[in-house]
Amino acid sequence: CAPTAAELAKAAGLSPAELQVMQSLGARRGQLDKRESDLSTQLALMAAAEAKVDAKLKALETVKADIKGLMGQADAKEQAEIDRMVKVFESMKPKDAAPRMVLLDDSVRLPIAAKMKEKSLSAILAQMPPAEAKKLTEALARRFAATRAIAAAGADKAGAAAAATAPVAPAGPPAKPGAA
Repeated sequence: CAPTAAELAKAAGLSPAELQVMQSLGARRGQLDKRESDLSTQLALMAAAEAKVDAKLKALETVKADIKGLMGQADAKEQAEIDRMVKVFESMKPKDAAPRMVLLDDSVRLPIAAKMKEKSLSAILAQMPPAEAKKLTEALARRFAATRAIAAAGADKAGAAAAATAPVAPAGPPAKPGAA
């Protein structure tokens, strides 16, 4: 017959309480080993997921750079076309350019008019019907109003945030005891 755990503990000089503590420590050690193994597995999975996220971020950054480059090219082409149209309108006689400028949509004529030399633009405006000249002049003056409004709103938010984080100063000097 095989000896029991109690008999083995007695032979090793351990009391039954010490044997029970040793057994519970052994069980706890097994639980900790399993937990460590589970954590190692989770850590490996998280590292793999992080590597995937990093790869996707790198791919997105590449796409972002490509889009930025394409946007830059498109902007450059648009500016080149506007510059070309400015030269065309400036080389026309004002009496011929004015009726054509009137027919253009604001999204086309504003950038052209904005880049024209003042002398050429004034000659064309002089040949335009007064209502159209007024409309074009006002549109040129308002071009940056939306940008200014956005900038002002941003400045207001920054000022409010700075005011909210600034320490509050005391209202005045502390009152002296006995002073009325």
